[in-house]
Amino acid sequence: MFPVKDLVCKLNKGEKLRLCTSVMHSVRYKKKILFRPTLYYVNHVCIRRTISFLHHDVAEGTHKVWMISCRGTSLKTGAPQTYYLGLGGYSVTPVFVLRMEKDKFHLDHYAEMVPVLMAKDRI
Repeated sequence: MFPVKDLVCKLNKGEKLRLCTSVMHSVRYKKKILFRPTLYYVNHVCIRRTISFLHHDVAEGTHKVWMISCRGTSLKTGAPQTYYLGLGGYSVTPVFVLRMEKDKFHLDHYAEMVPVLMAKDRI
């Protein structure tokens, strides 16, 4: 069961920027994506999308997930890249990092220990 609106949606614009910056500047993405940490590159409006997981480490099945998007540029091709960040339920970890390919969301990564969310969870 997923909340009506989760913690990602409750973040203010600055906190959403920090979330995108934390994920896009992580070891996983720092050599793949150029992400400029400004509000212009963060879509702070939450969207709810249906996603399904086929990965053995994540609950399989179809889920409706609230998410925001972060835009960057591929360092390899120079093409714009959009990543969608959402939580997998009531927990603050992991943050699912999804990409859209051929009209479907694909799990690219799941980030754990994201500081802005960990701080919010304690409030």
